[in-house]
Amino acid sequence: MTDPKLDSDSTPKKKSDKKVFILAAIAFVAILVVSLMSDIAPRQPANEASTEEAQVSEEAVDAAAEPAVTPADAPAGFDLQKATQERILGNPAAPIKVMEFSSFTCGHCGHFHKETFDEFKTNYIDTGKAYLVFSDFPLNAPALHASKIARCVADDRYFGFVHTLYLEQEKWAYEAGYLTFLKDKAAEYGVGEELFNYCLKSKELEDHIINRIKAVQQQWNIKSTPSFVINNQKVLYGAMPYDDFDEAIKSAVVELGVDVTPVSAMPETPAPADLMPAELTPVEVVPAEGSDDFLSQSAHPDDLSAPLTDQAPHNAPEAQ
Repeated sequence: MTDPKLDSDSTPKKKSDKKVFILAAIAFVAILVVSLMSDIAPRQPANEASTEEAQVSEEAVDAAAEPAVTPADAPAGFDLQKATQERILGNPAAPIKVMEFSSFTCGHCGHFHKETFDEFKTNYIDTGKAYLVFSDFPLNAPALHASKIARCVADDRYFGFVHTLYLEQEKWAYEAGYLTFLKDKAAEYGVGEELFNYCLKSKELEDHIINRIKAVQQQWNIKSTPSFVINNQKVLYGAMPYDDFDEAIKSAVVELGVDVTPVSAMPETPAPADLMPAELTPVEVVPAEGSDDFLSQSAHPDDLSAPLTDQAPHNAPEAQ
């Protein structure tokens, strides 16, 4: 999105553009903060729950399921329809569905991927017991930019890129020059400079991510990262050690009466996912230590990067 121009003979063009940019950024931030931080009443559950992946909720349809038409000026390799879909790791026929809501600059999310994720993948995903739906939930501008770039990575390399961003979080997430790191790392995963810059500036992609956040907040009352939803019904908050995470999942599936017979194999490549089910049973929230709170993330000791309110994401500079 380019900056709007002011028609003024008395003010130098450079100063005028700067003033308009600041005003536009303030307006964007005000709208975003009000819409994301407002209290939304929980949705009333239906009589019967549905967990079919192909069915999406009214919120998700309104928020993100409008026809995703790739703009005519998009570079080769950009597919808006694919970029606006959540990605699945594992076999979607597995009995346990784990949705992860995570911000790329969240310290606790990084801790989960460094300390817990590999063991979870080995014991649940690789064995066919569970599959993971990853849904980015950016808490600030650097995380939003990282989310936009990640969504432009090919399906078969997406989770490798995501995991790398968490493993190397300290190298970029809290640095002023984080875009240079993202550009170099994206290139290693097949995203060239033209595609990188386009994805970084894509308003359509950004709007989808922000609308998804609002839908998730309304559907499951997600306000901190990382958060996990088990089989669309039970919410777990926080980055837990593997043993605690394992126990929480086991308790959830027993309580929900899930048949945990594993499936035989994983798909070779991750598949896109519909995030929302059509209707939900009452959600039980299980709080845990180790999460970055959306409402207070700028003051969190593990989140040293600038909060989303400090810059207008649409006007992200190109990496040098």
